[in-house]
Amino acid sequence: MYTFNLQAVLDHRQLIEDQLNRELAHLQHSLQMARQELERLENRMNATMVTLQQEQAAGMTSGQVVAVQAYLRRLSGQISRQKGLVVDVENQASTKRDQLNEALKRRKILENLKQQGLERYQRMMVKKEMNFIDEIAVSRFVRGALAKNGEGQ
Repeated sequence: MYTFNLQAVLDHRQLIEDQLNRELAHLQHSLQMARQELERLENRMNATMVTLQQEQAAGMTSGQVVAVQAYLRRLSGQISRQKGLVVDVENQASTKRDQLNEALKRRKILENLKQQGLERYQRMMVKKEMNFIDEIAVSRFVRGALAKNGEGQ
């Protein structure tokens, strides 16, 4: 039975890869949520600007215009912060993706070593089996030859 000497290391690398996969999935979810929030803020800003234009055309007071513009500035600040958050999460996800790719390569190297070891073991077992079969065939031949020689004398 073949046993891979580095199986514990391979198992550990698999655990690391699984953990990085979970972390990447969490970051991708966070990124999706951050993008949705950014879209919501941008939609609110666009809708407010459209409403402001409509109300100005209908005769809005200057105090109302000032209040709406202050609201639009706050929204603009929120949008800027949200864009920064999206960029940060994108960078974190990219870094995590790179870490995951590196972990995948390291695990694949060990899996290749394990496969090569298994193939060597299988070749060795086939060779032993062939040697055993050859030994049996030679033994039978020798017994048969001895039996013939013993009968002929």
